[in-house]
Amino acid sequence: MASISAFRLHAWLGLVFSLLLWAVFLSGTLLVFGEQADKAVYPQTRVNSAPAELVSFGQVYDAAKASAPNTQIVSIRRDTTAGRADQVVIKTPDGETQHLWIDPTTRDATGTTPTMGPRRLLHDLHSHLFIYNAFGAYLVTGLSVVLAVSIFTGLASNRWFSGDWFPKLSLKRSRRAFWRALHRILAITSLPFLIAITLTGAYYLLADPLNLWGRLPAAEPAAERAAALPEGFDGTQLDRAVSVARTSFPELAIHQISLPTWRGDGIKFDGQASAPMVGDVANRVTVDPVTLDVLGRYRAEDLSAARRITEAVDLLHSGHWGGRAVQVIWFAFGLMGTMLAFTGALLCTRSLRRNPASAASASSRALPMSLPRSLLGWPWVSLLFLAIIALASSLSIKLIASREDGQKSAQLPTALVTGAGPGIEVSSEEGPGK
Repeated sequence: MASISAFRLHAWLGLVFSLLLWAVFLSGTLLVFGEQADKAVYPQTRVNSAPAELVSFGQVYDAAKASAPNTQIVSIRRDTTAGRADQVVIKTPDGETQHLWIDPTTRDATGTTPTMGPRRLLHDLHSHLFIYNAFGAYLVTGLSVVLAVSIFTGLASNRWFSGDWFPKLSLKRSRRAFWRALHRILAITSLPFLIAITLTGAYYLLADPLNLWGRLPAAEPAAERAAALPEGFDGTQLDRAVSVARTSFPELAIHQISLPTWRGDGIKFDGQASAPMVGDVANRVTVDPVTLDVLGRYRAEDLSAARRITEAVDLLHSGHWGGRAVQVIWFAFGLMGTMLAFTGALLCTRSLRRNPASAASASSRALPMSLPRSLLGWPWVSLLFLAIIALASSLSIKLIASREDGQKSAQLPTALVTGAGPGIEVSSEEGPGK
């Protein structure tokens, strides 16, 4: 009797949420290789220079200023992957944010790209369904509860606890039997991945209400000056600051430099050191652009337990914690999860086609509350949200392209920077990936 009740609840969750889960699974799966998608779409991000000694960050800064003289340089990011240009985030006089790409061996500017590329589109869909407020974020992270209940009820209803895990997959049987067997095989094969995604998703769901993010150590304020950067600041001064940062933190492999955006801010140097399972911001040196004094320094080992957990959760959720091999594995598991949601939706709709009245009745008995069977009998909720997503995506592309990155009205809990890959900026350092 318990297995029947579990099956009914499992079926109801599939009816209502399967299409929404499919959209989130698919976008998250593609986001694993979001950086490669940008590289494929935008030739400006690719360089054909033969391996050689990389130019200094200061030379990249000067090349960017020469290419876009009337813009403000916000940050410089270097990806040591072969064939990848250095990314310089610039802000135009009218407030538009763009990505300028510099060849790290020749200092040539290869062109600019908008901030709203394939990776950013996938990220915004996966993290908050193009709904740029707390509702979108909680809608996505709330699916972790749906996944948790679905995993338990799926195991209970199919008696997988008894060891009956892999049914025979045969096209000679009925179509429904084939899809049901495939659904079960996908579920048990991807179970470790589903559990990891569920747990990390639940962490994102609870992180804001319970203040789980953990703060990064703050640096001392910089010397007073009239502007964000001192007058005459150039690549030579930036290289001096880089030298100070490396002397202060010799183990730091600098991946990103964030230039000051206000008068009391310092130059931030982020990267990797000795600690595993952390993003670049877990290791930082902050240098005064005027006096070249070290304003702050911390390594991942200095962070609080809460912050270390956040860093690890970001990487685990996104599959960016073990190189290309783990990315491929996460991509494969993500495809399984996407197919799992699709086959679940297919099984539900086939049940409704065969006997709509009994399917709706079974769905209504899955819950202790009394709801209209017309609502429970069809996945109206998912269809409605997918319609909202389609509308929001069409309206948001132009909107976001004209807005500064990171100026959203709410922090969006998902694998933002380390999870989505480098080059996706967010406005706060207390959220994930910062």
